[in-house]
Amino acid sequence: MTKRVIAMIMAIMLCVTLIACSNQAPTQTNIEESKIVTSDTTSVTSSKEEANISDDTTAVHSQKPTVNSTPSSTTASDIKTTEKENVETKTSENSVTEKEAEISAPPKEVEKPKTTEEKKTETTLPPVTKEEPQKNEPVTPPSTTEIEKYVAQYVNQYRSEQGNSKTTVLTGLTEVARFRAKQLVTNFSHNSIPNACNELKYGEFVDMTLYGGTESDSYYQGYNREAIGKGDWFGTAEQIAKRIAKGFKNSSGHWSYVGDSQYGYMAVGVYYNQSEEKWYCCICMSSKNYGD
Repeated sequence: MTKRVIAMIMAIMLCVTLIACSNQAPTQTNIEESKIVTSDTTSVTSSKEEANISDDTTAVHSQKPTVNSTPSSTTASDIKTTEKENVETKTSENSVTEKEAEISAPPKEVEKPKTTEEKKTETTLPPVTKEEPQKNEPVTPPSTTEIEKYVAQYVNQYRSEQGNSKTTVLTGLTEVARFRAKQLVTNFSHNSIPNACNELKYGEFVDMTLYGGTESDSYYQGYNREAIGKGDWFGTAEQIAKRIAKGFKNSSGHWSYVGDSQYGYMAVGVYYNQSEEKWYCCICMSSKNYGD
């Protein structure tokens, strides 16, 4: 009986010893894990510092230890040394790049006040730069009548310079040209629907019933050719007119008849569409006077 009791006591002591040993092992593991966590924290902190430096190409002295870094450890020291070398290398590369860019890039010019220019339009008129009006100051466009007068003057001037005869401006045909200029806002083409001469009953009446047609086929003949254009023209009436006339002159297709001596009569119509801030112009050319 005594032997059994002694054996049981020894067995209990052995179990206690084994349990104590098993409790010591996790303590060592925790110490190792603590070291690993410290090393990981240092690596993450160093990586973050390197990312910030690479994003800022001009900040050479932005490399500073953070609260989570461990500068006393050997691992952290190695990482910082590597980062410093990388920063010096990147700084050197960036310096070369910035120097080359400074040499290759031309110096910036001081912006000068914009002058009135022209935008390219469907009639290949010179481009124009839209001027910004002063704040709280309403913009009043120039008189269309003045623009029409100056356009006719410049067209005749350009015709004379190349040895062609000047044109005679017809009052009745001018109303047709104005009618057409307004039509161009919704239909920028040479299709006059409805026909401007028929609507204004201007020109020579052609009775198609005499040629086997119907009365609805009859029409008014008021001119032979027309040149149309639109654009964001700005400036005084004379400045706008000069750009319009010069634009047609520089267009070989339009000037082939606008500047041709066989068309001795002319009319200019100008319309300004306020909603889109755009000018429309129609020049009607005629070989004969269909009505003053």
